Amino acid sequence: MRKSFGISYLLILSAAAAGLSLAQTPAAAPVKHYKADFVVKEVDATSHVINSRSFSTVLATTNEGAPNEIRSGDKFPIHTSTNQKGDDLQYIDVGVNIDCQHVREIDQKLALSIRAEVSSIPAETDLKSALDPIIRQFKWNADVLISPGVPTTIFSSDDMSSKTKMQLEVTATLIK
Repeated sequence: MRKSFGISYLLILSAAAAGLSLAQTPAAAPVKHYKADFVVKEVDATSHVINSRSFSTVLATTNEGAPNEIRSGDKFPIHTSTNQKGDDLQYIDVGVNIDCQHVREIDQKLALSIRAEVSSIPAETDLKSALDPIIRQFKWNADVLISPGVPTTIFSSDDMSSKTKMQLEVTATLIK
């Protein structure tokens, strides 16, 4: 009898300990969705915006799946050479690429990994005669922490060939 009481007591203690450890394991946070509005800005030396483009996507607070991708731009034909059959062309992508992943909430802020690329061909370039056109390119990659509802400049770079800057701003708004 004493042996069965001891075994029963041990089973009850084991079950209680297992219940406590389950109760202490934090439950997975519910998935929330945010609308992310990105603005690519070109600003002059006085911080006056001289050009801007807007892009939007919806982000979910989960680390699963492929990154959210924004792709916007053009494929430009570039003459690589001229031969007897005509011109050889190669197409290059020019525009905006934004990738977002690892979206999560931390202390009422939104944390995410962002990779962005902005490229363009200067307006003065004659693509029909240029075998080697100049391509302006800005690339950024970082983990960022932003406050929801607050426009935040997350990347900024000087343009090496002018007195302007390229900036990327994001505003994330909780979707209810």
